Amino acid sequence: MGESRAHARLVDAIVSWVRETCDQDPGVVLIDSGNVVAGTRPPAIGSYIPDVYVSRANGYAVIVGEAKTARDLERPHSQAQLAAYLGWCARHENSLLLVAVPWYVTRAARNMIGYLQRTTQTHRVQTIVLDQIAG
Repeated sequence: MGESRAHARLVDAIVSWVRETCDQDPGVVLIDSGNVVAGTRPPAIGSYIPDVYVSRANGYAVIVGEAKTARDLERPHSQAQLAAYLGWCARHENSLLLVAVPWYVTRAARNMIGYLQRTTQTHRVQTIVLDQIAG
């Protein structure tokens, strides 16, 4: 399975989580993918476009969703993205950073997010790392 298919499966997991968790009030869900109509792409956060952006869903002001494959997770670009998303969430009360990774890098993703929260002083941002996703 190619890297792009693995990434697409992780993005699908984020969208499924949002739909299941926020089924009563799904808000506005914007997804960054090749087949998205112009104008429905997530907004830029810093110089990065998240994979999924949800506004006003089930009590959350903002949900920023990012999918990371095992190969992509520890790259400096990914760390900078996640730090930018944490900063964005910190500026919006009742926000969530939702990260989907393959099950075997769940611990590494949680450790990285914890480290980034400490270094960016965004420890109050709620984060969820989706696990149980095949790699």
